[in-house]
Amino acid sequence: MRLITLRTQALEVIQRWKKQYPNPDRERAEVQKKLEALDLTTALPKDIENIIGNNSWCCKIECDECNEYFDNVLQINEKSEYHTRYICLQCIKKALELFETEKEKCHYL
Repeated sequence: MRLITLRTQALEVIQRWKKQYPNPDRERAEVQKKLEALDLTTALPKDIENIIGNNSWCCKIECDECNEYFDNVLQINEKSEYHTRYICLQCIKKALELFETEKEKCHYL
């Protein structure tokens, strides 16, 4: 599991772009050059959107539990391309509360 933020998405955008387009045509190669010219440690999501042409590469992510969108989510099962889940901090807190409540009721260890 790992934390996904707008910054981690920005920092990984070139790696993800190259994975998506391993043999880019001329247009995608130009996009890649522009992304490589960005300072990804300070780039804003809008900067990446302006280069790529859409906001799907650096955006808020939907929590799979509450279906709200967040800048920061926990990615679970990241190694599985088809079973990855994203959970927000609020839902993680609710899960912890549930563990505590059930612990008191059921006396599990």
